[in-house]
Amino acid sequence: MTAGVTEGDTPVRYQMPVSVSGHGTGTLRVFAQNRSTGASTVRLVTVKRGARHIDIPVLTRGDLAYSYDDDYTVLAEAVHGNVVGGYQGNLQVQEMFGFG
Repeated sequence: MTAGVTEGDTPVRYQMPVSVSGHGTGTLRVFAQNRSTGASTVRLVTVKRGARHIDIPVLTRGDLAYSYDDDYTVLAEAVHGNVVGGYQGNLQVQEMFGFG
């Protein structure tokens, strides 16, 4: 999945969907990286029985200063009890600028 949004003046949390399947409770390892700055996080996420997708939060910075666009990549890996369908997502945050 690839999504594009426009940066605002304040930070915003976007949800990146990841499709999963399996029987019972499972665990995913989720990687999120801001490709523009190199900052990244890795965490384990528990998937509840019967869930078909989970939403991975991506926090974008927001400010009044003009800069380049930010690109975020989200990857998911099955660790236990699940199979990951859509395992990669990209979020492009386009810089919004104006005068006045």
